[in-house]
Amino acid sequence: PMALVYAEFLNFGETKKVVYHFVEEDNIWKMFNITIRGWSLMADLESAPPATPSNDDVSDAYEKGVDAFNRGDFETAFNSLLPGATQGDPKSQYYVGLMYRGGNGVLQNSEEAVNWYRRAAAQGHVTAQASLGVMYRDGEGVSVDNKQAVYWYTLGAEQGDPFSQTELGLFYQAGTRVDQDTEQAV
Repeated sequence: PMALVYAEFLNFGETKKVVYHFVEEDNIWKMFNITIRGWSLMADLESAPPATPSNDDVSDAYEKGVDAFNRGDFETAFNSLLPGATQGDPKSQYYVGLMYRGGNGVLQNSEEAVNWYRRAAAQGHVTAQASLGVMYRDGEGVSVDNKQAVYWYTLGAEQGDPFSQTELGLFYQAGTRVDQDTEQAV
């Protein structure tokens, strides 16, 4: 049997999307997308939005999730982190991406890891930015795209992340998708 866990209401201009998240008895997450065109139907859906947890709830769930992750209790970690991640918490989004990337508590899914990393990275989460750099460099969950790798490494490097700085320096040293620049590489 499957149970509806939550739904996300997404706005893409005149096209609306409702993403329903279900969990099956064996804890495999399924996502079903329904695209809704037109404002009237979406207005009805928007009249009853899903409850939004408070910042304290998200923070508590994040701490519980990270603690469970560090203990290897990935099911508890995922269940604790996912609500905050769907509400836009970049730290929770990063960990959900990490779990999908490694197959910890969920089926391994590099594409889904990229999706969650991208959400966190867009909000300035430096480790998510570095992780996206690696995934684009290696073609993990995405096509190899050194230009995108350089982009994400640059954002991380600008925040002082040593890993991103090193990787970006290697790109400049080799002239990979950037003009070779030994001064910039240092």
